[in-house]
Amino acid sequence: MPPHIECIALDLDRTTLDGQGHLSPGNRAALEAVIAQGVEVVVASGRSFASLPEDVLTFPGLRYAITSNGAAVYEIATRQAVHRRVMTPESVAAIWSVVQEEMPAQSVFIDGVAYAPVWYLDHLAEYGVTGWGAQYVSSICRRVEDWPGFIRDNAGRLDSYDVFQHQPEHRAKLFGALCALPKLYFTSSAPHMLEISHPDTGKGNGLRWLMDELGLDPAACAAFGDGENDVDLLRAVGYPVAVENAADSCKAAARYITLAHDRDGVAYALKHYLCLT
Repeated sequence: MPPHIECIALDLDRTTLDGQGHLSPGNRAALEAVIAQGVEVVVASGRSFASLPEDVLTFPGLRYAITSNGAAVYEIATRQAVHRRVMTPESVAAIWSVVQEEMPAQSVFIDGVAYAPVWYLDHLAEYGVTGWGAQYVSSICRRVEDWPGFIRDNAGRLDSYDVFQHQPEHRAKLFGALCALPKLYFTSSAPHMLEISHPDTGKGNGLRWLMDELGLDPAACAAFGDGENDVDLLRAVGYPVAVENAADSCKAAARYITLAHDRDGVAYALKHYLCLT
């Protein structure tokens, strides 16, 4: 008997999107077919809302987006947050006390928009950000001249605080000091990146809130992911799926392993595992 699926939550980068950050024709066709059957399809991303691809935001039938690793849930049609968990000023001050000495690359999300210091954005290659990654960062981040002042003035408004360290020899000490801070949620979508937010966030909690709001049964929901920040998302549903290129922790949380993100893994799983196309 095929699974009964009411909802599908989709991580974007390296899961649903291709290597250039676009929705492939194969995945697009499969998702159109699923939505036509009445299944609720939801974005579940570490990105801020404003940095979601336009071909995702304009996708017919897509109503909600879980963003900033669960810190904010948006209604796509109105582009308004319907659920938020902002960090406390005390937590932001604690993070700043750790990063201000070394001053690693960093960015923050406020009201669905990404901000980063000019000294990072003007020297991306020096921080290990090149190619498509550099184009992406430059396109989504608003430039901030006075970064310490910006953090101080907006300490009570942050959805998330991201810290980047591309040099492995410095990463363990920095990330270890940050992860020792209390009352915060820590995750990572890439080894060089530590994503920090309110302790009640995480994609899984964001999806649980939305499923409860919509009256959906978690046991009848599926989720797709590739990274460490997708583990709690996969654990929140009855049908967790990891793409072939996923981190080991994500695969361990999955019920199914599908094809890689650049081989239409989402479309493959919707047809062969979830029997929806």
